[in-house]
Amino acid sequence: MTTTKKPKRLTVRGTLKATPRRAPIASDPRWYWQLYYSQGGKQHKISGAPSGRYSRAEVRAVLEAAWASGDWQTHHRAPVPEAVSSNTIGALLDAYLRHQQGQQARERIAPHTLASYRSVRPRLGELEAVHVLRIDTATLQRWVNALEDDGLAPSTVAYSLRVLRQAWLHGRARGWVPAQDLPQVHLPRPERVNNGYTPTYEEIASVREALPRRWHQVYLDALTETGARPGEVDAWRWESYRDEGRVLLDGKTGPRWVPMTARLRAVLDGWHAEQDRPDRGTVWRGIARPGESIRQALRRACPRAGVPAFTCYGCRRRVSSTLIDRIDGQRFGVHTYESWMGHSYEIGRRIYAEVCGERLDEAAAVLDEAQGVVSLEHARQRRRKG
Repeated sequence: MTTTKKPKRLTVRGTLKATPRRAPIASDPRWYWQLYYSQGGKQHKISGAPSGRYSRAEVRAVLEAAWASGDWQTHHRAPVPEAVSSNTIGALLDAYLRHQQGQQARERIAPHTLASYRSVRPRLGELEAVHVLRIDTATLQRWVNALEDDGLAPSTVAYSLRVLRQAWLHGRARGWVPAQDLPQVHLPRPERVNNGYTPTYEEIASVREALPRRWHQVYLDALTETGARPGEVDAWRWESYRDEGRVLLDGKTGPRWVPMTARLRAVLDGWHAEQDRPDRGTVWRGIARPGESIRQALRRACPRAGVPAFTCYGCRRRVSSTLIDRIDGQRFGVHTYESWMGHSYEIGRRIYAEVCGERLDEAAAVLDEAQGVVSLEHARQRRRKG
């Protein structure tokens, strides 16, 4: 962690002061300015002067403006120009998002952080129209339960509530909401990520039939036939869909062209026709965040199909295990596997490969042979009789 030298304290007119302080989070190396004046042996916050991460010139301008206005000695929380349109939770969150948009314009937060905050807005549901004075434990708990029933991950539910609490604190500092905190509610218990199960091709086919939308099925076929990462499938474009039967996978290990199986070629040809055969543009036209949507769809479809829950990476492990079995059978070399999957063979064997029951039976047969059984076939027969 890099640290910066502490700036010097700033004083304007001998009365108004700004002192650099460390961020509340210990890992944040930035300095924040606390604006105040001293009176009666106590420090008082300057009315209407926000505390935050500013340049020295910006802090001086704020202090000069406070001195010129003459009302900096008012200790009450004065209303600021950015006011909520109504006293509802939806209006409160909208005001908070406008504030964060200004922070992002000043490069104080990253663009992806702002996008993450905005993702909470569509999840408000019935909470959007609730008055800030009527928010209670039961109302907030119903909202949390509704998010869980919609299939959102426990971490997503917790993050949505955290952003809402930040918006509440933002409004409380401006006098828009009551002084108390938001009620405490019970969050869903975090589940173990279902990334340890590798489905069979039969199980994947069963889940495919349980998916509600046509594009979900196409997306699952793409994962199953290529072993691609979800982000690589998200980035598919029609101009990357070559007539000679190859498709571009561009992920964290760089771009690579892989051949399409006959089944994937037929699926994409059909989907291309349904999309009026565009020459350019995304394969997932009109679909926002397809990777997140397919993850939620799989969470719902697996129980309906009576299949153990698996994720998109379960399909990647299935393809990787199948290819590694063929390498063991000397159908093709290690370099072919690495070119297809986009990672080293060692990574594949250590992380992605799954040992199936038939392979364990063969290993047991080898041990039987070492104890005097002549052939593997004889060993298999002996095990079946036992």
